[in-house]
Amino acid sequence: SDVKGNRMFRWSRRGELALYRSPSHYVNGNARDGEGRVVSCEHGRRGISRTESDGEVRLLLDRVDGKRFNSPNDVAVRSDGTLWFTDPPYGIIGDEEGYK
Repeated sequence: SDVKGNRMFRWSRRGELALYRSPSHYVNGNARDGEGRVVSCEHGRRGISRTESDGEVRLLLDRVDGKRFNSPNDVAVRSDGTLWFTDPPYGIIGDEEGYK
């Protein structure tokens, strides 16, 4: 992820770098789920998204008990699909890391 550049890159086994998502909504943490889809923490939308196999980016969640997340940062996906992530406040403080 290039958080400040608001984009995300893909690195291939052949050593090639290619743009994957732009804009990325200030993505900072990524993981793959059991189906190989990319799950991402987005500072910009203050939520967790998943890039589907067809390339569609779907916002999975952005709040709990009616309260918005701060700026999800790191994510891990368990084999049963459970998501674990951190939610520090620093990604929404400045325009460089998210939308105010």
